[in-house]
Amino acid sequence: RRPHQADDVLARAERWRVRSVVERGVLDAYAGAQLDVPTAWIDAMRRPTRRRDRLVDRAYLSARRRPVVEELAYLRLLSGWRGRWQYVRGYFATDPEYASQHGRSGMRAQAKYVVSKLRRAR
Repeated sequence: RRPHQADDVLARAERWRVRSVVERGVLDAYAGAQLDVPTAWIDAMRRPTRRRDRLVDRAYLSARRRPVVEELAYLRLLSGWRGRWQYVRGYFATDPEYASQHGRSGMRAQAKYVVSKLRRAR
C-alpha cells in the first residue's frame, strides 16, 4: 500500500538479515494478486545487498522445507547467548504437573518428541 517506503522497509530487513525473504514475499504477493510490482519496489530491490545471510536464504527460500535449518537460522538471528539458550531450553520445557507425574522420563519423552519432529521434516 505504500511503495514509497520500499527503501526503508528493505533497509530494515537488511539490518535484520532477512532482506531476501522480504523481497520474495513482495514479489510473491504481487504475482499471486496478478498485479505489476510498483516501480518503487523494483528500484529498491535493485540496490545491492550488503548483508546477506545464506542460512536464512537456504531455510526460507528453498522449494523444500527444512525445519531444522529454519530453527538454526532463527536461533542465529537472536541477540546474545542468553536469549539463544532460553529459546533452545524452551523446546524441552514441560509444565510442572507433567514433570511431577513423569519425572525424568517426561524429559526423555520430550526429547524423543523433538527428535521425531526433526526426522519427519526430512
